[in-house]
Amino acid sequence: MDKKDSRRSLDESVGAPTHQAETSIAAATERFRDALGELLSLAPGERGGLAIREGEISILRNILDITERHPALFSSLADRDHGKDPNVFEVDLLRRRLDRYEHLGAVKAALTTLLQQVGDTMTQVLRESRPVIMEAYHLASAMAKTRPETAAHLRRAREFYGRSARAGARTRAKNRGLESRGPTDKNTPEVKVSIEARGTPTRDPA
Repeated sequence: MDKKDSRRSLDESVGAPTHQAETSIAAATERFRDALGELLSLAPGERGGLAIREGEISILRNILDITERHPALFSSLADRDHGKDPNVFEVDLLRRRLDRYEHLGAVKAALTTLLQQVGDTMTQVLRESRPVIMEAYHLASAMAKTRPETAAHLRRAREFYGRSARAGARTRAKNRGLESRGPTDKNTPEVKVSIEARGTPTRDPA
């Protein structure tokens, strides 16, 4: 298989995300979101901390079976299940929550795989495009020295990459400046020795 054949499937898809396709994907995403029911957006500090082990959902269901057989023993938990009735330990509600957790977990796994594939495809598309385009940029920069028209067309690219280069130079200069100043803590050995070297004048005892 030659080079063109090996990349045909990927390159044939390059034109797929047209404006019309993006609109269709956005509409499908909204329908998909509606099908999932209410979804939450937690604050960063509210996420995490509830890692669940493989097979644990089944164990939690088993515990609920026990509470259902002996409801009187668990009535003290009635106001702690985040349910609608503070006087009833709502076993059915808790089961439905566990069901939804599993369903959303399957959706998350599928979307995670899809998003990973999208990201990997973006990486590969850029990997096969940007380097050779940058080579063209450097060749065009050389041409621009003797061709005003090329220099005019290249102005935006030069300004864009020039900003990045200047920002990088400023960062490197700042880092070099910090390194040249060295430690500033008065308790560091270098500065402490300097302080002790100056000393405080004293008189010999009479």
